[in-house]
Amino acid sequence: MSMRRIHKNRARAFLVRALEAAPNVAAVPDEWEDVVSVLLTSGQELAIYFVDRFIDLDDILFTMNDNAARNVYTLYILEGGMFIPETNTPYLPNDWMLALLQLYGGKLYSYRVMDELVDIAPVYFQPLNDGLYQVYYGDKIEITRLVAYRVELESPRGQWYIADTEGPHKRFAPPAQEGTTGYAQPFTDPFTNQELPLSPDLHASDPYAILGLRRGADRAMIKAAFRALARRYHPDLDSTQGAKARMQILNRAYRQIMQELDQA
Repeated sequence: MSMRRIHKNRARAFLVRALEAAPNVAAVPDEWEDVVSVLLTSGQELAIYFVDRFIDLDDILFTMNDNAARNVYTLYILEGGMFIPETNTPYLPNDWMLALLQLYGGKLYSYRVMDELVDIAPVYFQPLNDGLYQVYYGDKIEITRLVAYRVELESPRGQWYIADTEGPHKRFAPPAQEGTTGYAQPFTDPFTNQELPLSPDLHASDPYAILGLRRGADRAMIKAAFRALARRYHPDLDSTQGAKARMQILNRAYRQIMQELDQA
């Protein structure tokens, strides 16, 4: 099995777990490799597609029209590492991505798998010149905000059944400071939303200190700390100079701690 498929399967499984725990989701009746079927407590049915390959615009419009005919609302989530550049980066989308930007109000949804962290978040595209867009990553999606609505567009023409976590009226505001990830303190575990009292020291020699922990921390806390730090410092999400080196330090510290625990 290819790493790309492994990552897609992890992202899908992560989303299904979140859906099954969400109070606004009545059921997850079906899931396949590329699509998850969702029934909201409001009675609306959704189809969430995971995309890890280039697709034709005609295929997207056919799928969305077919879903709409069955009163099914559609959400596409793209493999971020393949299709979307780092944050704060000019980018020229192709035709099918431009159509999705129209359908989803100037944003796309992306999944990224980074070591043990799965991140699913909106990605906002701010128009520049010459068909270019500036790319900004948002915070991870909140399943409790999942909504379904209809939009009427001239291009692509038609009435479209859309599912997302923000609704049709949210407007994107670029971050106040460019060259940062846009995430505010404190560090937060992306799996649980728990705020973690971390003070990482990337120059320390002790791997626990690098992760902002004291020796004696249990496995659950160590994993939560690593997830929170990766969400802040991974170079796919942090465009500042030295992001790759910082992430390598965090990875080495995490591996060293886990090896010590396994050998104890």
